[in-house]
Amino acid sequence: MAGDRGYAPKEDRLVRDELSKLGEKIRNWARRHSVSSLADLEGVSGDRKDLIVEELRGYTVQADWDTLIGKMTFSPSKIPTLLLQALVVKDVFERMFGDAFFAFTKFRGESNVLDSEEMRRAHNMMAQINEADAHIWRSQTLQNLSKSVGSESKSVVQQRIDSVCSQLVSDFVDNPARELLRPARDGGSARRKELEALYNGAAQLASSLWTQRTFMVCQSQQGLPVFNVANPAMSAHRLHQLDEDDQKLDGNKVMLFVQPAILAFGTENAEDYDRGKVWAPAIVVVDEK
Repeated sequence: MAGDRGYAPKEDRLVRDELSKLGEKIRNWARRHSVSSLADLEGVSGDRKDLIVEELRGYTVQADWDTLIGKMTFSPSKIPTLLLQALVVKDVFERMFGDAFFAFTKFRGESNVLDSEEMRRAHNMMAQINEADAHIWRSQTLQNLSKSVGSESKSVVQQRIDSVCSQLVSDFVDNPARELLRPARDGGSARRKELEALYNGAAQLASSLWTQRTFMVCQSQQGLPVFNVANPAMSAHRLHQLDEDDQKLDGNKVMLFVQPAILAFGTENAEDYDRGKVWAPAIVVVDEK
């Protein structure tokens, strides 16, 4: 059946592995390019630091920088990387794995492109009538738009991915995350090129998953406010050094999402959309105090 549609859906095992690798790439990028310690941020005003926390809305319940940092029990040398990683992850995961039509985001000055808002609206209207048909439409539409026309030209989706990723990276390096970036000798051009490659790889993966009939949901603070080691949708950050069955943090509030959970619903037969599975667990920092 998959062969009749001209594509083969990815096995859950492969999807989980690719999402894990993506998260690790983001962590490594943040580690290479973040300032080395909180001490490096002493010259940054409180208001500018608070804007970093504002960017993490939905990923932390803390309202300001001092409150968030005051609750951290980790070494000051680990925290900038942690925050930069969370900022990149939030931008990438929420946009790309939380929105099937992310590639069709329209930016200022663009015209004659499909509009993601209109596509989402059409999908939602169909889902109210027949959820399975809506996901089949979404899958087939994105499959068709992902096909190249001609021997060398890029598909509509790939053209949009190139444009969207370039704009998103420009926006990211200009947002409050820049306070966490260490000075670069070349003005940050090599760092930006790395980040564009990272965004593009994430977009390629997300796009391939949205062509499947499964439906993805990103879950963070609203869905997972309290830690439970037995919950397969969440995992304590490695800095907690929590053993697999250690329940000492159970019931504590999640202080920061370094990565959201990615849940998948439905099958390639367009059935069972009420049943979810974990493709990637949330990686969380838990309030130990």
